[in-house]
Amino acid sequence: NRLSTRRTLALLHIYDDLEVEIPHGFWTMTNGRQTLTVDLTAKGNREAFEKPFRDQMAYVRDTARKNGWGYFPIRTTDDYLSMLKTDMQTGAF
Repeated sequence: NRLSTRRTLALLHIYDDLEVEIPHGFWTMTNGRQTLTVDLTAKGNREAFEKPFRDQMAYVRDTARKNGWGYFPIRTTDDYLSMLKTDMQTGAF
C-alpha cells in the first residue's frame, strides 16, 4: 500500500481523561428526558465503563501499526499543536 509505506496517513486519537479513568462517586447522567444515577464507587462498575475504551484504543493502535500508519493518542488537555509539530520535525509523523 503506497500510503502506508510513505506514512502519509496518521490517526489522531483524541480522548478525554474521563474515558481512561472515571472518578469515584455517584454520577447522574441524562439524555434530556431520562435520568440515571450510576454508582462508580465500586471498582467493577468503573471497570465496566473504562474497559471498552481501553479495548477500542488498543484496537485502533494495533490497526495503525499493522498497516504502517502513524498513531498519535492525544488527550483533550494536551497541547496537540506542539506535539504534532515536534513529531513532524522528528519524522514520527
